[in-house]
Amino acid sequence: MDTLEVFLLTREWRDTASGVELCFWGTTGEQAVKIIISRQPSVCFIRRGQQLAPDLARLVTRREPLGLKNLGAQAVDGLYFTHQRQLREFSQLAKNQGIRL
Repeated sequence: MDTLEVFLLTREWRDTASGVELCFWGTTGEQAVKIIISRQPSVCFIRRGQQLAPDLARLVTRREPLGLKNLGAQAVDGLYFTHQRQLREFSQLAKNQGIRL
């Protein structure tokens, strides 16, 4: 695999059938470069131990403890989603239920 130093110019994402696709355009100074990263999960963070109601849990692909803390110095878990639309739906439902992400 070749390595290039690239100055990023744009970035975008889109939901696809296989998950989130990230697209970056950049330049090496001599040529344009397009980088596509497929099947990326969307992620948000929740306080460790926070229980999820079934309507929320069904949207989560995976929950994983992380070595990170929130601004209140509490440990957090990562909640992973196959599609960005699942994360948006989850976020709205969580907000309605008073759950902070």
